[in-house]
Amino acid sequence: MRSTGTQATCSYRTFVEQKVKPELMNAELTYMQTRLFNNSSEQLYGNSWFIALAIEREEATGQTDMRPLAEWAANRMRMFITD
Repeated sequence: MRSTGTQATCSYRTFVEQKVKPELMNAELTYMQTRLFNNSSEQLYGNSWFIALAIEREEATGQTDMRPLAEWAANRMRMFITD
């Protein structure tokens, strides 16, 4: 369980909702595919963190707009582990 309070959580969620826009998800996926996780030493950490973020967003808001990015990150992790 998190130690943050309801007020802090609501403030954080409001900030995130202002920044995370469904119309920007395709651009973010392209960025992830071409630049962000090409360094193999960061793949597992970065992809794990992103998947956790997408899960928490979906659980908190019910929005699934980050799911394609999380699925790409999970597939990238599978490729990294099996190569």
